[in-house]
Amino acid sequence: MDSTIEPVRPEPTKRYSYDRAKWDVLVEYDPDIGRIAQVLKAYGEKYTDQFASAYLAISDKSYLAVIAQKIIATGKQDAAQKL
Repeated sequence: MDSTIEPVRPEPTKRYSYDRAKWDVLVEYDPDIGRIAQVLKAYGEKYTDQFASAYLAISDKSYLAVIAQKIIATGKQDAAQKL
């Protein structure tokens, strides 16, 4: 075996703190969740991941607006700090 050839290591897959398959189904089939996820997508993946984690932790649609408002506020604060 040639010692100058390094083995190819597969890139690590992104690990989520939530059930990604379940979340993808909710985004696709629940219009309320899908709309909020689309809005948060503009802020970046970090914020959509926060939304998924928070919502799946409680699974109660009555908290959707509160969750989204907090994440949007965080996104705006993060953007202001970058200026």
